[in-house]
Amino acid sequence: MNYISGIFTRADIQQIRKVLLHDVPEMHIDPRSYPERIESGHKHLTTQLHRDDPNEKNLGEITEPIDCHAGAIEEVYREIGLQVGIILATQIEQKLKTAFTGNMIMRCFIKRDKHIIRFL
Repeated sequence: MNYISGIFTRADIQQIRKVLLHDVPEMHIDPRSYPERIESGHKHLTTQLHRDDPNEKNLGEITEPIDCHAGAIEEVYREIGLQVGIILATQIEQKLKTAFTGNMIMRCFIKRDKHIIRFL
């Protein structure tokens, strides 16, 4: 699973900067809500299962390993996402500390989408 270690290699604020500032091919961003996206995947799965087993005799036997696999994938990627988020937050904090060293009290307000983030 070298692709997982690759995620942590790319977990760098400079990598994100490159994506934001340079001509990187656009990624598709799904505008649907989380529940809509989950429901879409569930509908796709159940449609296929009902097609393969219309009487639903073996439905539990079929879905149990699928649910187990999906749960494991969900747990792993949630943990990876949390770790990457902490790595990036730490990098940003360090860059801000480096930029504003000395006796200066740093007050930086970033306004975006009616939210204000305050760094002290």
